[in-house]
Amino acid sequence: MSEPLLLSQTELAQLLRVSSRTISRMNASRKIPKPVRVGRSVRWRRSEIEQWVTIGCPERSEWEARWESES
Repeated sequence: MSEPLLLSQTELAQLLRVSSRTISRMNASRKIPKPVRVGRSVRWRRSEIEQWVTIGCPERSEWEARWESES
């Protein structure tokens, strides 16, 4: 079975080995990449999270500047 392209909050928490509540806090304080909305669901792009971790988990503003310049 292949890896999902989009991660739920629970899946992201499992991937990063933190609690779902920690993901909520990190999102509210802009410490993780911005999620995307799929209908009423909130999801994170797996590829974006993997790249974010690779470069050291910068805060959202720094990440967005890098992400946009690479896209």
